[in-house]
Amino acid sequence: MKSLALALFLALSLRAQASELRLTNGTTFQDWSVIGQTDDSVTIKHSKGGAKVKKSLLPPDVLAQFPAVEAPPAAPLPPEPFNLSKQQRGQRSITGTHDLTSADLTWTVSVTDRWEYLIRRNSSPKDKLFERKMDYFFALKPNELQPLYDALEKVNQWADAVKAKRPPPFEKSMGQVLGNEWKFKWTTLDRVEIWMGRSGAPLLELADVEKLQMLIVVSPYVAREKLEDSDKAEEFAASLK
Repeated sequence: MKSLALALFLALSLRAQASELRLTNGTTFQDWSVIGQTDDSVTIKHSKGGAKVKKSLLPPDVLAQFPAVEAPPAAPLPPEPFNLSKQQRGQRSITGTHDLTSADLTWTVSVTDRWEYLIRRNSSPKDKLFERKMDYFFALKPNELQPLYDALEKVNQWADAVKAKRPPPFEKSMGQVLGNEWKFKWTTLDRVEIWMGRSGAPLLELADVEKLQMLIVVSPYVAREKLEDSDKAEEFAASLK
């Protein structure tokens, strides 16, 4: 069956060749042929190299040979919660001040070009914005957001328990979180600290936990903006001649 499908695809590829391919946006390619396809795009080889072309830009005769497969519509997102700072599209930030050092803190979520979620905390001494440094970061695949949120929620539950009982200081393993062993600490100062198992990284505190959970909740809205901007950029690049 696979060999038959391959043969049919190669046959279509051979037929979908001409001296010129003119897209509906006016872009042209010379000496082209289709060498691959997905549900909504084709990959072509042409006289100057290769290109990925959205099927919506193909002329009718070529589109008939490589029809688009419509994906089921994504469920609409509810209104975005929290109203976080958005200095640019595809990013959300929360600012605050460390309760002991008075350092200015900024927690941010964004989406990288590799479609990873980058969640980080930057800090700078009070009123010294140009001395900003990155304290820690998480580079997360989409399926790692929920495990991190669950681990942070566990921190909240343990913190509520120790605040209610106020036991002597102790340290307890939380198990593996994203490949590292987290440790929950209740200190002599009645503070909760989380060691993330990464050398050089500072301890997480309860203020971090709340902010990180908020950023995880808004991450789908950040990803939607990144996807919208990526599609617009791709369409514009395809229009250049």
